[in-house]
Amino acid sequence: MLNIRQQHILDELEKHSSSFITSDYLVKKFDVSLRTIQSDMKKVRNYVNDLEVAEIV
Repeated sequence: MLNIRQQHILDELEKHSSSFITSDYLVKKFDVSLRTIQSDMKKVRNYVNDLEVAEIV
């Protein structure tokens, strides 16, 4: 299960699905550290992969 910020990160990834977004963009958008974004992205990636509907690279 994703927390609220992780859900918002997933929303951002969906919104920008036709382009790339950087970790720095997410750091600034959510006002958290790079390490937090990296940790959240790992959880989001695992969540999406478990659903088997898409793959986050």
